[in-house]
Amino acid sequence: MIFFFHKSFRKRAEEVLKINFVYDVYVSYSDDSTSFVKKVLQPNIEHKWGLTMCCEDRDFLVGESNADVRATSIHQSRHIIFLVTPAFIGREWSSFEIERAKYEKISNELQKIIVITKDISFRHIPSEFRTIWKDIYLIDWPIEIDGQETAWKKLRLWFL
Repeated sequence: MIFFFHKSFRKRAEEVLKINFVYDVYVSYSDDSTSFVKKVLQPNIEHKWGLTMCCEDRDFLVGESNADVRATSIHQSRHIIFLVTPAFIGREWSSFEIERAKYEKISNELQKIIVITKDISFRHIPSEFRTIWKDIYLIDWPIEIDGQETAWKKLRLWFL
């Protein structure tokens, strides 16, 4: 019930301030995380919580410049999730999306930067995050189902 009232209040405040977000959250991930995004994140974030996600595999139109589509999608998103895995570090677009998130955060458009680490140690997290570390909400995604419940609660709370 609190989530409903907060969402309604925030939507009204954004209308008054002329802030238009197309997406509630942009998700940055590598190919090895596509299954996790589609089978775990999307059902919870979109179907259970009623939020809109921007996912590369589903929402990017063919033929448009990748850089332009990514920059525009991040700009049109309230929050961003970086799903950091070993493959994310070598991914061609990771640094670009991190830099774009930094820019949007500084310009006060992006509300929260959430980093979910999965199968990677903290010392391997990309160094580009260091300059905005104080603005990052971090979840080390647990393997055990009991721990995942706590991770989901944190994530939902941060979307408020």
